[in-house]
Amino acid sequence: MNHVVLFLYIVLIAGGTGGVVALALLHTRLRTPITASFLVANSGLLGALLLALISFYIDSILPRSADATLFDRGPVRTILGYVFGAVVYGGLTAAVVRLPAAPRWQTLACGGAVLVAMTVQTVLIVSGAVSLALRLAPVYLVTVSVCLVGFGVIMVRNGGSAPSPTMAWLVTRLGYLTAGFAILSTLLYGVLATVPVLRSLDISFDFLFYAAWCGLSIAAFVRYITRPAPVEESGELSRAFVTAFGITRREEDIVRLIGEGLSNQEIADRLGISFGTVRTYVYNVFQKTGAGSRVDLLRLVGGYRE
Repeated sequence: MNHVVLFLYIVLIAGGTGGVVALALLHTRLRTPITASFLVANSGLLGALLLALISFYIDSILPRSADATLFDRGPVRTILGYVFGAVVYGGLTAAVVRLPAAPRWQTLACGGAVLVAMTVQTVLIVSGAVSLALRLAPVYLVTVSVCLVGFGVIMVRNGGSAPSPTMAWLVTRLGYLTAGFAILSTLLYGVLATVPVLRSLDISFDFLFYAAWCGLSIAAFVRYITRPAPVEESGELSRAFVTAFGITRREEDIVRLIGEGLSNQEIADRLGISFGTVRTYVYNVFQKTGAGSRVDLLRLVGGYRE
């Protein structure tokens, strides 16, 4: 049974590594402080998972020894866990607070409360006051859960203000995931603590949350590279496309509005020019690019992402 659990840990680490790589690649494309902060948080989660794997291996696979007990239950594991936790919540706070529409002080209050709660628990455990730390564990759990719900609500409400469509997509869905995880995990941990049969099980729902987080990160990157968007995440046409086909400034405006799904008449109304002029511009773009339809044009422009 222990080897099955070990295999599941390895699978989670493989998926977590994929999530970190996906976010790193996304950051190289978007270059925003939000992607950088999420990458830090995701890396911290991966570190915490590796720490859990090492602890499980020492505790359950290797023969028990004083050194193993020291690492698994003593200050070494506790301090490392605190460091990884601080990286996770620090990165999450930094990402959310950078959303243009996010309430700054509420976000900082959520992140600060979690870090204070983590610090108190860590100091109690390292100083030997384990019994007091256990008695305060419900308070710690509720504090972290409330703050995570706060993070989730802020992300859902303000994710649309992210500087790119891909990040808006990712932030909003991570918000739903974070708030839902906080509520569900609190209820489940309560059940585990009160049902005698389940009390002895070593179950961490944090890793399920991490798996879902990594899944969303990978999905965001796949969405970015496969979505046939006619414009860059910055809202501008790719310079490579413009240069390759000699697209003029007015033709750029036309292509961008085609990408928004506007008809020729709607484009004419938006730009304040005649319907016939729009048709001429569209015809010229088709001639320059060789596109046979609007769909062909959008796919062609999407292939010139920088």
